[in-house]
Amino acid sequence: MVFSPPERGPMLLVSLQPLSQTDFINRARTAGALTSGQPYGSQTLLVVANRASVLMPLLNQGILVLRAPVGCGEDAEPR
Repeated sequence: MVFSPPERGPMLLVSLQPLSQTDFINRARTAGALTSGQPYGSQTLLVVANRASVLMPLLNQGILVLRAPVGCGEDAEPR
């Protein structure tokens, strides 16, 4: 599927609720994602993660986990 996140690799997180950048990053990191610390856009965040670790915890918080657009996050320095 086009939007299905990979088993492991770059993913795009999309919050369905307004979150501060700090809260968004903290939620992603708590679920096990590595972040570049930079938002991709309003209420979106590029991460590198293991789908099995992040998918359900983030979905339960109203955050969609999608396949990152081609070329996004490939050269980001995870933290």
